[in-house]
This record gives sequence, structure tokens and C-alpha cells, in this order.
Amino acid sequence: MENSDKESGSGQQEPKGDVKPTSAPPYSKAFENFVENPDDVVGLLAYALYKRSIKEDIMRGQNVPGYSRNPQITVVSAFRSNSEILIADIVQRAILEATPDIEQNATASAIISSANSVKTHIDDKTSFKNALIANIFAWLISISIVAIILFISGKADVAQVLAQEALTASQVQSDSVKNESLIEVESKVDDRESVSQ
Repeated sequence: MENSDKESGSGQQEPKGDVKPTSAPPYSKAFENFVENPDDVVGLLAYALYKRSIKEDIMRGQNVPGYSRNPQITVVSAFRSNSEILIADIVQRAILEATPDIEQNATASAIISSANSVKTHIDDKTSFKNALIANIFAWLISISIVAIILFISGKADVAQVLAQEALTASQVQSDSVKNESLIEVESKVDDRESVSQ
């Protein structure tokens, strides 16, 4: 009868050789069940947590059922949820730890930006060209005010005032040259007196 079952094609075949029938798939589909794509960090972590739980069960002496090679969707969902919670916790801690540095860097950037803005403003306002223009403008205003005052007072015209100022300046220069000459003569006399003594 056994032969007739084999030959009749009843759908049940006896295993050949050392091959034993199993209800488990020929290889583990756990990884494929957990990980949806190569960048699925949640799935990768869920798979690692699942494998750790199997290892812990084995270490405690528990039997690991054959369906662990192809976990059910509820098991996959539970481990994916746990990994999402774990990742969210890690991200939250990282944000809390990084917040003071982020705030410090933002403050430093704002200070540097403000300092550069102030420096640029000062450089623009105090450049040589701007200073020269401002001084020439002030000089022209001063001369205009003096000319107006002299004109109103009627004491002298501008040309006479300028000539008088030039004469005074040359006399001052002449006096300083004379003073220098007198000082030189006096020092030579003092030198000769000290040598002769």
C-alpha cells in the first residue's frame, strides 16, 4: 500500500534519504519580514532586537519554536514599534545634549556677524577718502566764515588778511631761525670757555 500511495499521487510523498519534512521554510525569512528596504533603520533595529530575544530565550533554556524563522506579522509589528520608541528616545537625548552647543554656536555666530557689521560701518565712515573729504569741507567752511566776518566788519579785505598772515608766518619762521643761530653761537662759546679753562 505504501507503494500505491506513492504511485497514486495522493500529494504526500515520503522524504528521500536524510531529508526530514518540516513546516518551516527552507531558510529564515525573519530579516525580510522586519526590513522593508536597505535604508530601513527601524527594521534593522527591530530585527536585531528580535534576534536578541531569541538568544535570551535559548540562554534561559526555552525551546525556540520553528516559526521563529518566519515571525508572524504581530511579532514584527511589536518589535518595529519597540525600535521606533528606542530610536525616538535616542534622538531626543541627542537633541537635549546638543542644544547648549547649538545655542552657543548660534550666539557666537550672531556676535561675530554684529562685530563684522560694526567694523564695516566704522571702516566705511573713517576711510582715508572720507576723512580727507570731511577735512577739506570743514576747512572751506572755516575760511568762508572768517571771510564773511572780515567782510562784514569791514576791517580789511581777504587778500590783505592772507598777506598779513603770510608775513606773520615768515616772521615767526625768521625768529625761530635767529633763535637757533643764537643757541648755536652760545653753545660754541660755552665749549671754548670750557676748553680754555
